[in-house]
Amino acid sequence: EGGYMAFEIIGNSMDNGSIDSIPNGAIVLGKMMDMTHKPFSEISNALLNKPVIVVFKSRIICKQLTGYNADNQIMEFDSLNDSPEFQGFEMPFSEVLEVYEVVKKQL
Repeated sequence: EGGYMAFEIIGNSMDNGSIDSIPNGAIVLGKMMDMTHKPFSEISNALLNKPVIVVFKSRIICKQLTGYNADNQIMEFDSLNDSPEFQGFEMPFSEVLEVYEVVKKQL
């Protein structure tokens, strides 16, 4: 397992008013997942239905990992906020640079 990094959350996609919400302006502490020595399915299973920070080549997101397709190496993400502008989406694992498990949040 890797180190830790703090991220400031921008936006309301992870805010549904519940205790699990990560609202706009929150600071989250993420624990880096070891992607070099663990297979895709092991990483995905460990993080399934948990909030994660994912660093892609084009952006950084905070979402909930809701599923994955091991055969196609696809990760499925969703927001806690069920408003229509925050729809779920899929991303190929090949575009992932880093994955952090959210281990703490400060509102």
